Amino acid sequence: MAPLLDPLVKNIKAIADMKQLGHKERVWANHLAAIADAAPCAGWVAAEPKTVPFIEDIKQSVEYYGNRIIKEFKDKDPKHAQWVRGLYSVIDGMRVYVKEYHMTGLIWNPKKGVATGEYKASAPAPASGGPPPPPPPPPPPAGGPPSSGAKAPADGAAAVFAQLNKGEAVTQGLRKVDKSEMTHKNPSLRASSVVPERAISPSPPTGKKPLRPSKPQALAGKKPPKFALEGTVWAIDNQEDVASLVVDQAQLNQSVSLFGCKNSTIIIKGKVNAVTLVNCKKTSVLIESVISQVSVTNSPSFTIQITGSAPMIQLDSTDSGQIYLSKESLHTEITTAKCSSINVSLPVAGEEDGVFEEQAVPEMLKTLIKDGKLVTSVVEHIG
Repeated sequence: MAPLLDPLVKNIKAIADMKQLGHKERVWANHLAAIADAAPCAGWVAAEPKTVPFIEDIKQSVEYYGNRIIKEFKDKDPKHAQWVRGLYSVIDGMRVYVKEYHMTGLIWNPKKGVATGEYKASAPAPASGGPPPPPPPPPPPAGGPPSSGAKAPADGAAAVFAQLNKGEAVTQGLRKVDKSEMTHKNPSLRASSVVPERAISPSPPTGKKPLRPSKPQALAGKKPPKFALEGTVWAIDNQEDVASLVVDQAQLNQSVSLFGCKNSTIIIKGKVNAVTLVNCKKTSVLIESVISQVSVTNSPSFTIQITGSAPMIQLDSTDSGQIYLSKESLHTEITTAKCSSINVSLPVAGEEDGVFEEQAVPEMLKTLIKDGKLVTSVVEHIG
C-alpha cells in the first residue's frame, strides 16, 4: 500500500509547502493556508478505521482560515467568500462519498487480484511527449464462457480506473436475467430461498464487514493540547478542563486564537489585536482590551468578559453565550448570525464594580416589504 501512496504523499507535501509562500504574498496568506490544510483530505485512504472523522477534523482546520478570509473580504470582494464556500463543498462532497462507500476504511475487491509488485512491473512506462493512451476497448459480448487461459482481471485501484475508462461500454457486459432465476416468477426458488448459481459466473466470496471501533479506541485519537506563540498569534488548541490558562505580556500586534477548547478558562492580560474562538465548548475568556474585534464561531456555551475596551464582537453559528462588558466597552458593536440564547450583562450606573444588568440579544425578527425592498425590525413582546 505504501508504494502506491508515494505519489499522493509527495503531492500533498508540495501543496502543504505553499503555506510558506504566505509570508511573501500577505494578501493570499490565508488562502494558501486554507489550501495547504485541505490537501491532506486525500489521505483518507490510509486513515482506517476512522475515515470520516479524519476528513471532519481537517475541515475544522480549514474553517479557521476560511472564516478569516470571509471576514477580511466581507466588504471588499464577495468572490473570496464564494471561493471559501466552494472549498468547503469539495471537502463536504468527499466526506459524503467516503461515508457511503468507505465508512471504516478503503474497501478492496474481494476477488483474487494482482500483487503490488506484479502490478507495478506490468504497468507500461509513460511515453514522453506523446498523447495519452486511448481507453481500453469494450468487453466482449456476454453469454459465452471465458476461455480457460483467460487471465484474472486486476483488482484494487487498477480495476476501478479501468471500469471508469470504459464509459457507456461498461453496460455491454450485463446480461438479461432469465425467468427461471427470478424468485417472483419461480415458486420453487421462493420455497428454497436459494438461487442456483451459473456455472460460468461464480459469485465472489462475501467479505466480513469491518467491526465498528469501540469507544476507547475512538477516544485514543484525541489531539494533544497546544499553547504556543506562533509568529504573532497565540495558538491555544484542544485545551480541556483547564481551570486557568494565562496569556501574559501580550503585545499590540499579537492575536489570540482558541480552537477546540472545552470546559476551560483563558485569561488574556494586556492589549491584543484580536481574539477568536472556533469550535470551542463551555469556554470562558477574560479579556483586558482588544484593538479590532472578538470573534466567536461555532462555540456553544461560551462566556466572554471584557474589563477594558473592545470595538466589536462578532458571533456566528453559536448557541448559548454570555457577554460581560465594562464601562469602557459600552460602545461595543455586537453582530450575530445564526445565534440563539445570547445574553449581554451591562454594568449598572451608580453601582460598584461587579454589579450587572442582564439583557437578551433579540432573536425574533419581522420583515416587511416596502416600496419593493425588505425592511426588517425586531419583534418586541409587551405585557
